[in-house]
Amino acid sequence: MAYGVFDLDDTSSPNRLLRRGLVYDSAPNSVQSLSTSNIREQVSYSWYADATDDKHPSSGSTVTVDPASKADAYSWLKAPRYNGAPMECGPLARMWVNGDYWAGVSVMGRHMARALEAQKITDAMFEWLDQLVVGDPVYDDTYSSGYSQSGEGLTEAPRGALGHWLSTASSSTRSATGGPAIGNYQVITPDLLERLADGRRQRQRPDGTGPGRHPGAERQPAGGGAAGHPLLRPLPFLRGARDAPGRQAAGRRPRRGQGLR
Repeated sequence: MAYGVFDLDDTSSPNRLLRRGLVYDSAPNSVQSLSTSNIREQVSYSWYADATDDKHPSSGSTVTVDPASKADAYSWLKAPRYNGAPMECGPLARMWVNGDYWAGVSVMGRHMARALEAQKITDAMFEWLDQLVVGDPVYDDTYSSGYSQSGEGLTEAPRGALGHWLSTASSSTRSATGGPAIGNYQVITPDLLERLADGRRQRQRPDGTGPGRHPGAERQPAGGGAAGHPLLRPLPFLRGARDAPGRQAAGRRPRRGQGLR
């Protein structure tokens, strides 16, 4: 699952360098649209009040209980679910959703996804830098939040999908600066999604059930695998540093007092 990141335009549904979407285990080559209304946080096996179980984060709350009072619980982590299913996030998920890497799911596959994603972003940065105009504003500082409002912020941290859900209080409750106070706030971090999507890092539930496999877990590299991937080429700035006259040869340690110029 990926929320998408790096908007390429200012529309309400922007194109993104890394797209939003999700892939189910049952159809690893089919990218589905994502609706955050399908996200829930489960606490059946967490040390939180049962009344907060299966809530959407916009209406969720964090109410702890005495661990001794909940015999089946074993964690302070909530269990985020999308349509009842755990989801993997991170570089492999982003590249899979984006269609940039479908060569398999493995330790090497995850390393490949990280490397290819880094190269994809680096290539895009050259174009983004050319779009900057020195002296022009680079962000809008006129935004203000109203009372009794709610919103969600979705982005991608390097480690995966990151979501924030916040609502402001009524006008009768003000913050220290005089503006709207926060009425409710919930966050689902990629660390939490990853821990509860990976069976190797999650204790099984008391009923013996566990998380599903990663999307496409049975896929194997085809057509030569990742080695022939179109993104596998020297990065421009690394190639320039290596090939430019007078530069140090790759892998050669400079002599004392001598460095890259």
